[in-house]
Amino acid sequence: MVFDLRNVHKSKQFIKFKQLLLTHKFTSMKTYRQEGNASLLIINHKTSAKVFINHIVLIKGDANYSTIYMDGGKEKLVSHTIKFYENHLENYGFLRVHRGYIINPNYVKTYNPEDESILMANGLKAVVSRRKRHLLRNFVISK
Repeated sequence: MVFDLRNVHKSKQFIKFKQLLLTHKFTSMKTYRQEGNASLLIINHKTSAKVFINHIVLIKGDANYSTIYMDGGKEKLVSHTIKFYENHLENYGFLRVHRGYIINPNYVKTYNPEDESILMANGLKAVVSRRKRHLLRNFVISK
């Protein structure tokens, strides 16, 4: 089944798609390309949100919840683990630097090797785990 999401909130297809997901009692994440912007459609129990991937700065995981921090100071709390987003966002260049953080490298402001942390453009700080340091060092060298 193909869904066209040009007018995502007004579309009858979107409403039909949302009802289909809610009747099967599961949550899903879909990606749509629309006029050059890739976006996530996050359907979370009874709510849904469209998030542009290039606006995501950081995803912070906390047990069975994740907080998506976007540029402009917006944030969304969703009831999915961080692993739910990891494989999908790798295709867009996101890096999982810790078991609780996925970062968008385009928003990295500074990297502090002493305390192994990253300062993001919106002022948030992400910790880098010991086993992921090499991944970040390779990224900093190649950039």
